[in-house]
Amino acid sequence: MVIFIGCICSLALLLLCSHVLQLLSDARRRLPPGPRPLPVIGNLLDVAGELPHRSSSRVAQRYGPLVTLRLGTTLAVVASSPATAREVLHRHGASITDRGTPDAWRTDGHETNSIFALPTRHHRWRALRRLGAEQLFSPRRVEKQRPLRRDAVRGLLRHVSELAAASGGGTGTAVVDVGRAAFAAMASLLFGSLFSVGIDAATSCRFRDAAREFALLTLTPNVSEFFPVAAMADLQGLRRRTARHITWMYQLIDGHVERRMRGRETAGFTNGGQ
Repeated sequence: MVIFIGCICSLALLLLCSHVLQLLSDARRRLPPGPRPLPVIGNLLDVAGELPHRSSSRVAQRYGPLVTLRLGTTLAVVASSPATAREVLHRHGASITDRGTPDAWRTDGHETNSIFALPTRHHRWRALRRLGAEQLFSPRRVEKQRPLRRDAVRGLLRHVSELAAASGGGTGTAVVDVGRAAFAAMASLLFGSLFSVGIDAATSCRFRDAAREFALLTLTPNVSEFFPVAAMADLQGLRRRTARHITWMYQLIDGHVERRMRGRETAGFTNGGQ
């Protein structure tokens, strides 16, 4: 019992010292004004229970258009007016252009291989951007894929009409989930553009569910982002759940890449044999 009480007191003293040092550090850095942070949790209570833009607007009404917030141990400076945002971007654009990588993405090496996760100043990000510009979005490539886009739109219109007729008793007035149909068309167009092959309905449905779940996990408030020291523990299991969907997507894409490469090798062997 004495040891337990001693540990609790030591932890409380450590947290208090850390909080005092944090306040002194913030004072030396000449940060913008903001609500006084509480020990450990910072200003999380000041922004809890509301959408981020609404809580930021409420805090800005009291402290001004440029506000400092401590979200756990993470420091955030919020510019809540257009004029202030323009000035911040003009003066500090180079240092704030790199977006933060959601902690849920730090699994299976996704944060080091995705153009959406890598810092914009990273050499791999520049290489991926150049690859996309030259191989996927060049004018010649885009023009070459025009028939694919046309067929995808026609197929989408035909599919929606068939769904409406089937569920509306032939009247064509039924409610149709256009979002689901559009996603299936875009997924088929994507795989057709990259691998010259479409995907079946079951794979398209699972791909849509994986993408939706991936987005939800990314947007879920994550303790690891407020307290980076606890990131390795993955207290909410967001990394683990995200890894399941990322692994499935990678396996799907890898399978198409391998089939495409085998097809090219077979075609090359046949042409060589002739």
